[in-house]
Amino acid sequence: MRWVALFAVLANMLLAVWYFVIIKPAAVSPDGAEPASALVMQPGLPEVSLLAEMDEAEKVARGVRPLSQPVAPSNQPAQCLLVGPVPEKVTALQLKNRFEALGLDPDFRVFQVKLAPVYWVYLPPYPSRDAAQKTLEKLRSAGLDSFYIANGEMAGGISLGMFSQESAANTIRDERAAQGYPALIKVVPKSRPEIWAAFRDPGGLADAGYWRELAVDFPGLGRRAVSCGAVVSADQLF
Repeated sequence: MRWVALFAVLANMLLAVWYFVIIKPAAVSPDGAEPASALVMQPGLPEVSLLAEMDEAEKVARGVRPLSQPVAPSNQPAQCLLVGPVPEKVTALQLKNRFEALGLDPDFRVFQVKLAPVYWVYLPPYPSRDAAQKTLEKLRSAGLDSFYIANGEMAGGISLGMFSQESAANTIRDERAAQGYPALIKVVPKSRPEIWAAFRDPGGLADAGYWRELAVDFPGLGRRAVSCGAVVSADQLF
């Protein structure tokens, strides 16, 4: 019985030596820090790299950017300031002198400003003027407005009216079609020229006080920012 107890004590001593001498030193890193838990990756997933483990070249190659660094803006066209519309060329000359006295270099341009289109109801060109005249006489005898088209791409046809509202043009077209006249509708774009002074550098125009003074002397002026490319494409006044 005494031998059994002695054997148990000896076995415990051997286990203690095994743990403190062999097992525990292997579980501690050389600097004494506890090892991090192992990360088990699912097969097929991309390899994960920590920022702290990357050098600067690898960060650049992977597109890594600090959160505080702003994203570079996309290439935007240069903006110009427009002042106008200027009512006439004489006023434009007065404004030019006013701006140059302030040290500004205005570039006066004529822009074609789009307006609402008109809707032209017409009968397409006839094979001869006599044929068109016969139809024209029938229309007028019925009290329907109509005119012979002598010039332009619709020459030889008959105009049944121009309308600012598409619905009104549709009504006339349908009425004439019901009366035996196969009318058509042509959308005619409309525009008007406007003179504007363009500035790449607005200078003193950004001053609210100067702008109020200018608006008093030249009522109706407004300011608008546009692409400088649109300015170049417009006709130069002087």
